[in-house]
Amino acid sequence: MKVNIDILCVSETWYNETHLNADVNIPGYSLFRKDRDSKKTGGGVAIYSKETINTKARYDLPTDKQLEMVWLELPTKGNAANILLCCCYRPPNSDEFYDMSILDTFEKAQSEEKHIEILGDMNYDYDIDDRSYTNPISKIESLFSLSQLIQTPTREVNGSSSLLDIILTSCPNNH
Repeated sequence: MKVNIDILCVSETWYNETHLNADVNIPGYSLFRKDRDSKKTGGGVAIYSKETINTKARYDLPTDKQLEMVWLELPTKGNAANILLCCCYRPPNSDEFYDMSILDTFEKAQSEEKHIEILGDMNYDYDIDDRSYTNPISKIESLFSLSQLIQTPTREVNGSSSLLDIILTSCPNNH
């Protein structure tokens, strides 16, 4: 089967300094990655973008260097605003400071008045109470005028299911 993918976002890459770009590269794609800084296993994110797409890495957006996220700016056609694309991973044991850093980063991105697309594994069960302001993903949706596109469970273990993976967008009608 042949698939034509323009951009591929991967959360929980488990890449670290021992994984050279040459070892994980996909021919015809540019690789943008953020490995977990500690010696812990797991985590990390990567975005593979076709080399023909004029992407710009936005290393200036994360407000904390510990955040496991990669931001790219993608051009659009015509006069439409560019797209800020984020691939992120939030470890399940994250503290309140980590969560606030995520919110600060999203706020910084939103201030640029560009379309926003956020993909990744936030390790919150969105489906538990998707209408409650206490649900962190619902809170992000509300604060930043984003829509969650995934509506079915993304993880099933021992008969229970949860929706941990997200696609948040400021332009749901484009999908």
